[in-house]
Amino acid sequence: MLTMIRRCLTMGAESQYSDTLKSSKKCSKLRPLKITAVGDGMVGKTCMLITYTTKQFPTEYVPTVFDNYAENIIMDGQEYNMCLWDTAGQEDYERLRPLSYPNTDCFLLCYSVGSRSSFENIASKWHPEIQHHCPKIPVILIGKAR
Repeated sequence: MLTMIRRCLTMGAESQYSDTLKSSKKCSKLRPLKITAVGDGMVGKTCMLITYTTKQFPTEYVPTVFDNYAENIIMDGQEYNMCLWDTAGQEDYERLRPLSYPNTDCFLLCYSVGSRSSFENIASKWHPEIQHHCPKIPVILIGKAR
């Protein structure tokens, strides 16, 4: 995952609010790095983030409404406070989900390699939604296997 995040950072884009975040008294002294996972429900977004943060593979599926995970990382000699944001892919949360997009430094756009519709939704739904709300933020496409 750090390789993907490093790629986002080298794309030269920072979130539109990164200067505000850097000077905020509420933030830690580490540079904030917000990574937001987006895609259809049941494609493996939560599983990917839980496996990365806990080093354990989850054994049961629990639909996500909204969740986030944070940890301090060192990448290329720089310390970051990395926040991983997990979003709900279900249509019931279409109006709520974009509220998690501000301040994102990189999007992880996820689909299931076993679900053609989840891949087709990348072009028809997810990428347009991200481009509408955060047009200059880098996106990494991730095909998840079950």
